[in-house]
Amino acid sequence: MIKILYLIVILSLDLFYYVNANELVMLAKNDPPKSKWIHCLMILQLICYGISGLGRITSNVTLLTFITLFIAYFLLFFIMLLNHRKKLVSAYCLIVFLSLDSICQSIVGSLTKYFDQKINIILVAKITSLQMNLLLFILLQFIFSAKSHRMQKSIEMIPAKIYVLVLICLLVFSELCAGIQNTYTKKNASNLIIIASIIFICPTLFVITSLLFSNCLSKQFYKSKISTMNKQIEIQLRHYYKLNKYSNELREFRHDYKNHILCINNLLKSNQIEMAKKYLSQISSTRFSHDEMYHSGNLIVDSILSDKNDILNEIGGEIVFKGKISDKFRPIDISTILFNALDNAIEAIEKLDKDKDDINIEVTGILINNMQNIIISNTSPYPQNYRKTSKADKINHGFGLTNINRTVTNLEGEMKISQQYPKFVLEVFLPVN
Repeated sequence: MIKILYLIVILSLDLFYYVNANELVMLAKNDPPKSKWIHCLMILQLICYGISGLGRITSNVTLLTFITLFIAYFLLFFIMLLNHRKKLVSAYCLIVFLSLDSICQSIVGSLTKYFDQKINIILVAKITSLQMNLLLFILLQFIFSAKSHRMQKSIEMIPAKIYVLVLICLLVFSELCAGIQNTYTKKNASNLIIIASIIFICPTLFVITSLLFSNCLSKQFYKSKISTMNKQIEIQLRHYYKLNKYSNELREFRHDYKNHILCINNLLKSNQIEMAKKYLSQISSTRFSHDEMYHSGNLIVDSILSDKNDILNEIGGEIVFKGKISDKFRPIDISTILFNALDNAIEAIEKLDKDKDDINIEVTGILINNMQNIIISNTSPYPQNYRKTSKADKINHGFGLTNINRTVTNLEGEMKISQQYPKFVLEVFLPVN
């Protein structure tokens, strides 16, 4: 009876290993399993794991037990690598997951061995592990039903060296726990202290790791904020430079204004009407740098639109603005929204066929009854997934929509993507306080 129960437990546990490891890869990189014929390998893997498990429960550990156990774990890794595009991520998730499971089983086994050596330690450890895997599965489903995209971006923001450090610590601690479980046989105070120390170290390591991740995320968040503020200052400086240039041009025109009037007057007196018309037309066609600037009602918005328009002009496009945007928003908030939205739009336009597609960006500001609506529209080359960045620096880029959504949420507003293809239309609704 115990053998049947154990077989059911280990096979169920093995299935949870596969399912939860895949769920972790999905959570980390949004990389779902892709191989449909993988079930055949999974059946073979279950058979090998079941044979090795029966050998361990009966204490009849033979060479076959070790061989089938090795094949089972090898197949599990092989299946994970076949299942996902991100090979390194899938292998990492599986190793971390198995290490955590090993630590859990070792601690439960040590406690069971200390308090009651007559109980089947392996069976108790496996049942506990099965319960933990079931709870993890439920937790992952809850995370997926919430905001998994935000978590994916948070995971991507953490440097690779932190993940390597965590993996090394887990592997070392896993071997330490397994070694402690297998070495002692006596029930004494020394062993109790060792077990208590391990139980204390586990939550301590968890807290330290959580704080480390939190620190990394905070660092990236503030780096992003500082970068946005630096951009804002640079754009404002360029905007003031343009205003100064316009002011100089206007002074020059005013200086020549009397001379222009005198010339036109003389032409009219001499009855050279056509020449006067031509001269007047030339004066009227004089363009100033200010003629190409924006008038949204918000100086920061004008600066950003003007700066991004210069970038778009280089590839033959233009930012077309109409409407009004309130000047009551904090500069950092409106800058974050427009910087990210326009950068994403320009990145998309750079991938278009300049001869066939519309390479302009339309920005509309609607201000009604203390409610600001900002609509940004551009032709999209992405039929499916717009959120994936193509930029080389994936730590500092690729978070455009996430940053916009976070800022809008903090302002008690709403962000929505009303259309993705052929036009990508981003709408932001903000209360004006």
